Amino acid sequence: MELKIPAGARTGSKLRLRGRGLPGTPAGDQYVEIEIQTPNAETDEARALYERMRKEMAFDPRAGLVRG
Repeated sequence: MELKIPAGARTGSKLRLRGRGLPGTPAGDQYVEIEIQTPNAETDEARALYERMRKEMAFDPRAGLVRG
């Protein structure tokens, strides 16, 4: 089956596929957990692109993490 990942999905997000889980009456739901991986920056150009993205995009990957 194909699954469309919504824009803005983050690692750890869960999607529910109604009726795609264990068979029964009614059929169960299947849950899919999103894991997003980024490609390695193996060239100078790729590293420069990541650096440009870091500077131009307001994104903090650690925002919202619980520190213990």
